[in-house]
Amino acid sequence: MRKRTNWKLVRKQFARHVDKYYLALGRFVSAFSDAEATLLDVLWLSAKMRAPYAQAVLSGVRTEAAIGYINRIAEAERWSEKKKANWQRLFTQLGLINKLRNDILHYGVSMFGSYWVVTNKRVVHHPDRIREIHITAETPRHWIRPDLTCTILRCCCGF
Repeated sequence: MRKRTNWKLVRKQFARHVDKYYLALGRFVSAFSDAEATLLDVLWLSAKMRAPYAQAVLSGVRTEAAIGYINRIAEAERWSEKKKANWQRLFTQLGLINKLRNDILHYGVSMFGSYWVVTNKRVVHHPDRIREIHITAETPRHWIRPDLTCTILRCCCGF
């Protein structure tokens, strides 16, 4: 005789699974927001701008643009190759995280068993442009670490 499925337990486990994911996602978005704000502070410092001028000119700058501006400043100030390489490693990481964050927030996720799929498939005009990543509730803690803000400051201040 077949054992009956305890649907109440299944629903409870499912709800825990979903809650765990959304808690991790919230932490990820919050940590990214902190990192983005720190990057904007670094842009202000690199551009040698202070309030209220930096606020007036750079208030709408987001991660991708801030990276571009800092790279332009590096070029104009002729930063050393070592300093540029340190920043480039950080920018590569931030760029990937930013792309994933944007995909999650703009395209959403779909759950398939124990994993979630983030994809831009519904909106791309060509199959070569499809991005898809499979994540679990454990994945967000690997996307962005709380110490990313410290990493940005270390690059900026050289310590």
